[in-house]
Amino acid sequence: MICLPGLQLVFSTVALNPVELGVSLGLSTVVFWAVELEKLIKRRIISKARAGQKLSRPR
Repeated sequence: MICLPGLQLVFSTVALNPVELGVSLGLSTVVFWAVELEKLIKRRIISKARAGQKLSRPR
């Protein structure tokens, strides 16, 4: 963990306790997985659309 006590005075911050740190990390992973799920869904929609285009083309 990075701790710069001199900057805590400049920015008026304090260190997070373990519970606050856990909540912060937990909520950030929710956002990460939501974005990854969105990308997966978009990729599947695009691949299905492309597969449909390939099937509908006359030869």
